[in-house]
This record gives sequence, structure tokens and C-alpha cells, in this order.
Amino acid sequence: MDAIQNTSNRIAYIDLFKGIAIIGVVWVHSHIPPSWLTPFLVNSIFFFISGCFFNRRQDSFYNLIIKNTKRILIPFLFFYVLSYPFRIIVHFWDYRTLSNFDWLCVFDVFHFNAKPDYLFVNVPLWFLLSLFFINIFYFAIRKFPDIIIVLIAAACLFLKSFFYSIPSFFTINVSLYWLGMFALGNILGQRFIKLLNKKSFNKYIFILISSLIYIILSSTKLIYTEVILADIFIHLNMLLLILILFSISSLLVQYRQKRGGSCIFNILNLYGINSLIILGFHVWVLIPIGRILYKIFGQANIATGITATFFTMIAAIVFIKFCNSTIPRLVGKKSISS
Repeated sequence: MDAIQNTSNRIAYIDLFKGIAIIGVVWVHSHIPPSWLTPFLVNSIFFFISGCFFNRRQDSFYNLIIKNTKRILIPFLFFYVLSYPFRIIVHFWDYRTLSNFDWLCVFDVFHFNAKPDYLFVNVPLWFLLSLFFINIFYFAIRKFPDIIIVLIAAACLFLKSFFYSIPSFFTINVSLYWLGMFALGNILGQRFIKLLNKKSFNKYIFILISSLIYIILSSTKLIYTEVILADIFIHLNMLLLILILFSISSLLVQYRQKRGGSCIFNILNLYGINSLIILGFHVWVLIPIGRILYKIFGQANIATGITATFFTMIAAIVFIKFCNSTIPRLVGKKSISS
């Protein structure tokens, strides 16, 4: 999948899943989400889904770079450049002066840094930059046997602390860690999608059994204090949770098809198809609304987080329509669409 949107051969339940997940991303960035909604969860979902649609049969490195430049790098640059004046406005709003503004923050992307979220201009854009390099890294190992790729993926996930401690350009250190989830999405996710499409596969039983295993693993991991064992349980649990959510999304789409269209489903699908646009633009709305709500209520809590997320997602519908109808190539689309 290109970036966080698959523009061809769409799978309805994945669009639905992505639509719900991108709302989770926005809610996380309100900084007051519920405790179960974590950056690790939403990042894992999108890197896993991105890996599901990587074509291991492609042989042209040049075509890979061209494709991902159009679908990832150009949208990254578009949102990154536009976010610079936004940061200037927010800084003036907060301090009523620009005397202490870091005018060179737009060049943060070139910093040799070990922090995973140092893109001050628009922090969530680290995902796109990281995904661009992950595609390159995975291209290099795509011909390896599946078992070797799984072992490489496991090594990447368990070496998180090591990777995050190494300064690098362009979030490459972060990319090496998330390469693990991307690779598992490609190896396991593609197989699971085929399994979900089989009529003989009982999704209800899978969800029931997997949920029980998930609960057991969630309880068991608390027993272990060793870092390696804890990492194993955390990542296994996350993989299992993603597969459960895949299955639930598939059942929801089946329900929708039987009962007819739904406004909510249509909106969630719109969000899923255009999740890249929402990722790049949402801080422009979320931050000001969060500031306004804080001034009104004097505090930030779950309610203000939900409210800010709600209005941001409403604004997203308008912005999506604008981008798709006027500047599709700047947001990773091939042509003008509705």
C-alpha cells in the first residue's frame, strides 16, 4: 500500500478499518485520549496495513522510488512546507511575540537526531518520511525466504531501544524499528486477508478464540519483568489485536452490505481512503480547537479531546473534498476524484 492509502484494488473492510484508525490517530494527538488508545497501537496498525500491500514481485528499484516519491514524498513535502506558517501563527497565538520563535525549525528534517518525533513543524509527518525509507529497506530483503523476513522483523522490533538511541537523518533509526511491523504486515497480513475472503473461514470463532488468547497474553505479560519476554508478549499481543480488528471490520462490512448503505460507514470509508490527507492536515485544526476549548473550560480532559477530535474530523471532510478536486497529485492521488 502506498503510504497509508491504497488507491487501487480497494478492500472495503480495510478502508473501514483505516477510517476508524485514523480517527484514533487524531484522538491520540489531542494528548488526552483514553488509556487504551496509544501511539503504539495506531502506529502498529498503519505500518502493518502498509506492509499488506507491498508487492514483493516488483523488480525495478527506480520504479519503486518514483512511485513512492509521488505517493509519499510529495505529500510529505506539501504538508511539511504548509505547516511552517501554521507553526508561526500558533507560536504568536501562544506568546504574542515571534522574538523567540525558531525560524530554522523548518530544517529540523535535516537534523542528525535520535528523537523519533523531532519534526516540530508537523510532528505526525514523521510517519510518511519513515514509510518512504521502510519501502526502500523492505525492497532490499523482499526476495528472502518468508521465515528469514519474519526473523528480521522480530529482530527489528526487539531492537527498538538500540535503534532509537542511534542519531540519524530523516528518522531512519525509527524506520528500522517499524520495518518489523511493516514486514509482518506483508508476510502475515496478506495471508490473513486471503483467509478472511474465504467463505469457509468462521470469523466469529476466530474473534472469540483470539480474544481469549489476547486476554491471557495481556495478563501473562505482567508477570514477566525481563525486557525480552515483555517485548515478545507486547508485540505478539499487538499482532493478535490487529488481526482481531481486521476480522471485526470484515464483519461490519458484511453487515452493511446486508442492511444497505449507511452515512456513518460512508464517512468512515472516506476517512480510510483519504487517511494520508487527514494525517498531514489534522494538526492545523486540532491544535487551535484544543486551545479554544482549554480557554473555555480551563482544563483538558477526555471530553475536550473528543470534542476537538470531532470537529477536526468534520473539517477533514471539507479538506478531503478540496484536495481531491483541486490538487490530487500533491496529496498522493493520481488524478482528480470526488
